[in-house]
Amino acid sequence: MHLFRQDALTRYALILAGVFGAYSLGANNIANVMGPFVGVVQFNSVDFYGLFSLNPLQQLFLLGGVAISIGVFTYSRRVMFTVGRDLYNLSPVAGWVVIMAHSIVLFLFASKGLSAWLNGVGLPQMPLVPVSSSQAVIGAVLGIGLIRGRHGIRWGVLGEIGLGWLLTP
Repeated sequence: MHLFRQDALTRYALILAGVFGAYSLGANNIANVMGPFVGVVQFNSVDFYGLFSLNPLQQLFLLGGVAISIGVFTYSRRVMFTVGRDLYNLSPVAGWVVIMAHSIVLFLFASKGLSAWLNGVGLPQMPLVPVSSSQAVIGAVLGIGLIRGRHGIRWGVLGEIGLGWLLTP
């Protein structure tokens, strides 16, 4: 495969993985972000010229999605460099694997449809619980690092991340 074609395909794959990752992250984290406000929300239903309407719960989740988006755009650059360069230097293809692994884990634990389907075919249901997205992505990065021989993993950075997990409520 020509190098330019491979680069273009990798970029498209990363964009699509990013879209799936954003969906999975939102599905996993919206309950954490806005769940405490569900019982006390004082919004009224809003009708947008008869095209569609938003009930108070939908407005709350929309606000939560905006809040998550602002957090991603303002704080995630440093986190991405810590995980994708400082902890272990990821290639674009390895980055795609990390994003997909992280997104699939978050999706599995947030998917009511998948849980219902598994139950319908007689398999055990996935528990619908929020999971730590940071632990899922660090686990994926470490998995790639271990497969490639452990030598590129910066264990001190991993220790700092682990300490941050322990000290954060």
